[in-house]
Amino acid sequence: MLQADVRKNVTDALRIAREQSEVKCDQLGSVLAGQDKTHYKNFNLGVAIVGKWSSGEVDPVTLQKFGLVLMARWGLMQSYNGVVSSDDGAVLDDGQQYGDNCPNAAVLILLPEHGEVFLSSPSCEFICSERGGPEVMNAAIGALHSEGLAAAAHTGIEQVRRIIKAAEPLSLQEPAKRLSRRSFGRDWKEANLRVKDTIWVIAQRVLLGLILLSFVVAVTAFAAYNLVPGPREVRLKTRQ
Repeated sequence: MLQADVRKNVTDALRIAREQSEVKCDQLGSVLAGQDKTHYKNFNLGVAIVGKWSSGEVDPVTLQKFGLVLMARWGLMQSYNGVVSSDDGAVLDDGQQYGDNCPNAAVLILLPEHGEVFLSSPSCEFICSERGGPEVMNAAIGALHSEGLAAAAHTGIEQVRRIIKAAEPLSLQEPAKRLSRRSFGRDWKEANLRVKDTIWVIAQRVLLGLILLSFVVAVTAFAAYNLVPGPREVRLKTRQ
């Protein structure tokens, strides 16, 4: 739907956008852990231009699922819902650690036949159709109607770059003081559990000591009663 030179321009714009757009990952984990675990990743954006598409499927749910399929096929994000997982604990080519939570990808879906644009992403942590996406989609739709398909693609790419540059992670929307209190509360609970464990160990040892002491006393009493001769027995032996 785009000529070769125009397609190349869009591809170059996507490459530049990836090189110049970074997101800061694991900020919430750093707040909760009390130590800096943050790291940066480039944001991967794709553009899909769809020709024939059923008018009954131009809805957010269908387009969101379609975008997730495209991201998986294109390798924009080797994960599900922004969380990378694997059994072998390997590291991805772009530096993603398995178990990492950093949804650094999105795809801009252009439907010129219907005059619609949709932004699909695996999470709203940085951008999605509901957070930052409306500005992207409205700007791209305006460019699509006024200037054409290529302009819509470039406008959408630029808008995503702008929003990603200024975006704060959704997970940090909760006030920092509340997060700090949550971290403190977790540390207090862990310390309280350690104290309880220590008290339980001491109690077990004291109980074991009492049981052993009772056993020793019982054995001693038994020996004294059965082995040491009583006064009458001593007198009988003396008379004989």
